[in-house]
Amino acid sequence: MACLAITSPIVLGLTVIYCTLLLLVLWGLLRVREGKNRQLHTVSVVVAAKNEQQSIGDCLRALLAQDYPQQRYEIVVVDDDSTDATAEIVRGFAEKNPRIKLLSTRKSDGPLRAKKRALQTGIENSGGEIILVTDADCQPVPTWIRAMICHFEPSVGLVAGYVRQEGDLLWQKLRSLERLSVAAVAAGAINWGKGLTATGGNLGYRREVYDQIGGFKDLSKPLSGDDDLFIQLVSDRTQWEMQYAFEPDAAVTSQPPANLRQFVAQERRRTSKGKYYPPWVQAILAGVLLMNLALAVTIPFSLLHPTTYPLPLIAFGGKVFCELLILIRASHLFKRKGLLWVFPLAAILHIPYFLVFSVWGTLGGYRWKTADPTGS
Repeated sequence: MACLAITSPIVLGLTVIYCTLLLLVLWGLLRVREGKNRQLHTVSVVVAAKNEQQSIGDCLRALLAQDYPQQRYEIVVVDDDSTDATAEIVRGFAEKNPRIKLLSTRKSDGPLRAKKRALQTGIENSGGEIILVTDADCQPVPTWIRAMICHFEPSVGLVAGYVRQEGDLLWQKLRSLERLSVAAVAAGAINWGKGLTATGGNLGYRREVYDQIGGFKDLSKPLSGDDDLFIQLVSDRTQWEMQYAFEPDAAVTSQPPANLRQFVAQERRRTSKGKYYPPWVQAILAGVLLMNLALAVTIPFSLLHPTTYPLPLIAFGGKVFCELLILIRASHLFKRKGLLWVFPLAAILHIPYFLVFSVWGTLGGYRWKTADPTGS
């Protein structure tokens, strides 16, 4: 118990720092604004696809249904060495619509790997002023291109957008709420002028920006990172402004992982990039990891002796309260208020969830895609 008396103030102190950062994110969310650009830039939509025969058709139909002038955008699909019928399906669409271009990559094509290799191929063989990136398992709303382009004001070099995950099962709702929280952090940080994270299913940048930072050449080591590592480079190495397209008209819809295997693979892939983040981001993540670890250790003892050691419970309450404030604001911005009912369960599960995937994703390895088209 003497140890708990020493660690409890430390837990509270770490939580205060964490809550301060969340309040900064909240302030950033309160500063989001609609885009004011009305220039119809030429656009290249680039889609990297590997073993996506079940979803690529819906993605292409959604892209062909955009309300943006047809002569102002092209669709470039890069087949990333698929072993299923992905390329054949895209080729069928391309034969009927000249706006669709099909390219292919192989594992031997340069130092880049996986999705970044495919995206580089697509970008270097496209001609739009603005590059919009989405995933093969996503369906942009019909107003997506136009709404994203509205944020490309003359000083803006990168625009991040929201990927809306669907699903009716409880665990899918929890997953959607977690994705909403990540979008909230991304939007809040961008409105403070910091590129912290983004989602590759809904991201846009000027070709000039891509060329200025050398594309993905400095991101060849990590298997993923075409989104958050890329936006961090733009933030650190350029003077371009960034915006977050929060409007429903700029949303992209994606189905949640179909099973636990897909979910685990996606989370490990996402968290594996942490070791490549800039030092200041790693310091924040290390502090959050330490806070959650300390809470996991001290809360059970605090529950047994709430009057003697109340600080861990107070810290947990403050953490939950600030997270709820963020999610209330984010659910209003992104029109996801229906997700808030699962927050009490999410608040309890967040600590073990963060600890498990932070450690597992950083230390463990994973494969980018399986040969199974339903795999991840």
